Amino acid sequence: MITRRPPDRNKRCAADRPEQAGCGERPTPLQLAVQHLLHMMANLDERLIYRTTQQQITESDPAHWLRRAEELEAAAPRPGQYLGQATAAELSERWHSCMTTAAACRHKAAFLLWKARGW
Repeated sequence: MITRRPPDRNKRCAADRPEQAGCGERPTPLQLAVQHLLHMMANLDERLIYRTTQQQITESDPAHWLRRAEELEAAAPRPGQYLGQATAAELSERWHSCMTTAAACRHKAAFLLWKARGW
């Protein structure tokens, strides 16, 4: 029968490797950095869940999409504004892009209202 000896407290950790946990030695700067990184990742996970939930709540509000549509319409180029070196074609493309996206935002708001009423 083989019996196990109790660990000798005066010896170093397995295979004399101080980086293993439980040695009773002070952690190295690398170990501290890894611990800090793992702690931040755990906090990041919580913050990510919180922020994702917050974003979902915000995007489920029709008023959010109506405000976004107004912001896009305000961002579209207008006659009389300083145009810089943009060509007429570029300005037209930018105006069309802003208006198309604003219309999509208004459709999203209408859909959310329709969905909220249970239709």
